[in-house]
Amino acid sequence: MVLANSDRLVSVTDARNTFNVLLTEAREGRMTHIVKGSEVVAHLVPATARIIDQDALLTAMATAVLHREVETISQKRDSGSSIGAGIDTGRLFVWAWRTDVHLFDVLFAQFVALLSASGGRPYNAAEVFDLVRGAMSSAGLGDSEVGAADRRTRTE
Repeated sequence: MVLANSDRLVSVTDARNTFNVLLTEAREGRMTHIVKGSEVVAHLVPATARIIDQDALLTAMATAVLHREVETISQKRDSGSSIGAGIDTGRLFVWAWRTDVHLFDVLFAQFVALLSASGGRPYNAAEVFDLVRGAMSSAGLGDSEVGAADRRTRTE
């Protein structure tokens, strides 16, 4: 997940004027977030940055996280323990929310379907979001963003 570090925000104009310096810093491992107005429009990242650009790989990784979470929730439910998603699932949903809301929708729908299949009954979006709310907060999503994600899951 890329969190924009405020000391690494650079305007488009400044990025043009200091491009060689920014490239040197990228070689040294520093990431720069290029902004236009209040919007981050690009990232200048080191060549070794971990970027997943293969949809099949991303799908496999996300699906593995969700399957593991469903197994954990099923075990907790069967033992009578309180249930909620773990931090890895929270990180996955926060990353998807911040980087690609369509992917967030797809992953959330997949999680609903997996929980429904595992639980032997249909789960609705509100129930599932209640399971991930705390994990998303723990993974760094602020209250207003958690609320926005919750509202989105109920309208999709």
